[in-house]
Amino acid sequence: MGQSSATRIKCERIAHIETLMATNKWRSGVTAYELSDRWGVGIKAIEAYAAEASRRIKNEFNPEERRQLKALWLRNVYEAQRECRESGDMSALGKMLDLEARALGHFEAEKVQVSGNLGDLLQLGLAEGSEEPSPTVD
Repeated sequence: MGQSSATRIKCERIAHIETLMATNKWRSGVTAYELSDRWGVGIKAIEAYAAEASRRIKNEFNPEERRQLKALWLRNVYEAQRECRESGDMSALGKMLDLEARALGHFEAEKVQVSGNLGDLLQLGLAEGSEEPSPTVD
């Protein structure tokens, strides 16, 4: 028994996105909207396809291969940054620096350790519209 038409189309779309990602033609925040318009599906569907394509790409390489590919990718980013500086394209350079920072994890969320009882923690909140802590409640 063959695949349904919908399943076949979904697989083709995921493969297309996987190819875009593997050839560095996927642009975050841009390509998904373009494909949504072209294919006539919602952005959530495209995001789901992209997540699956990304997962497949990650599973194709072992950790050492991924490390080597990331190093190669970063060398390419550094080369592109150099070209941006030489050409004076500061807008593109800013985007390349942002890309580098994200790749190196400089924008990852940091875990904050909080301790104390709930009442004390709630008292640390600021009163609405105020820069001063709320008064202590006895």
